Amino acid sequence: QEAQKSSKLGGRLRSGSEACSAARNSGGLRFTTVFVKLPGLLLLMGWVHAESSDCPVPSGSSSFDAGNKGIELMKAGNKELAATCFWRAADTAERSEEVVGWLKNAAQASEEIGNMQDAVEAWQQMFDVQQSIDIVPDLHQLARLPPMLMKLGLHQQAVDVWQTAIQLHPNSAEAKANFGATLHQLGMYEDAAKFYEAALQMKPEMHAVYDNLASLYREKGEQQKAQEVQSRLNNVKSNKSSGKTYMQLQEMGLNSLNAGKYEEAERFFLEALGKQGGDNYAIHFNLGLAYFFLRQWDKSLASYSKSLEHNPNFSH
Repeated sequence: QEAQKSSKLGGRLRSGSEACSAARNSGGLRFTTVFVKLPGLLLLMGWVHAESSDCPVPSGSSSFDAGNKGIELMKAGNKELAATCFWRAADTAERSEEVVGWLKNAAQASEEIGNMQDAVEAWQQMFDVQQSIDIVPDLHQLARLPPMLMKLGLHQQAVDVWQTAIQLHPNSAEAKANFGATLHQLGMYEDAAKFYEAALQMKPEMHAVYDNLASLYREKGEQQKAQEVQSRLNNVKSNKSSGKTYMQLQEMGLNSLNAGKYEEAERFFLEALGKQGGDNYAIHFNLGLAYFFLRQWDKSLASYSKSLEHNPNFSH
């Protein structure tokens, strides 16, 4: 069984680097104890690749030559042949980091010509090689897989990839929101709503997620809940600072200060102080500046004093 699995995973990489060999035999990703490996993704697909035209470089050429030929072909618009060259470059590269780069190019070239099967295979093998050198896959690259898997009808695999992405990147609101959208598309409404809400809890300013959640409730016939979600969105839109961190609010305050909008700057700085920024001497100082320009001298001096209280060495 393991030999069969290896042959399917390694359908493209016929010989070549030790890293590619390790990727073929790894059977999935194992980065941390919380990582859920992709369960036989390519094996479950059972792909058999048709032979494609070979990369037009002399036999025995280096991976660098094959890869550069692929780049040249991409520029010329021959993306299918370029992908073949990138596969060959990955097959013959000596260093794992080079293998990763060429597989990424192969994946992107395959995507551009609409060859989703080869694109998913390239991304998967790239992640396997990254695993062999202890690199965690990039979230945005992982996120390319589920839409393609959904189009291929491989729904459970798409769910598995999102679960993996979320466990690898637990602080990403975008991953949770997109997983919610995938579950929503599959009619798994309760789970979808849970991930939409989790995303909004992390990033309340994600307007599209409110729209998706409201749409979900309408599809379920729960009009009251849909209206409540729409009201939440309207509240967020009416309050530009909603969901911002204190550092973001300070930046907004500085922009208002520089634009001469001193009352608006005051509001942003005060809100920043209320969001765990109370001991930030710079915010107190900037609030003092806003009060200075508003000619509120007592408040200005009080803010400057607070700034020095939190950082006695600060001088401006």
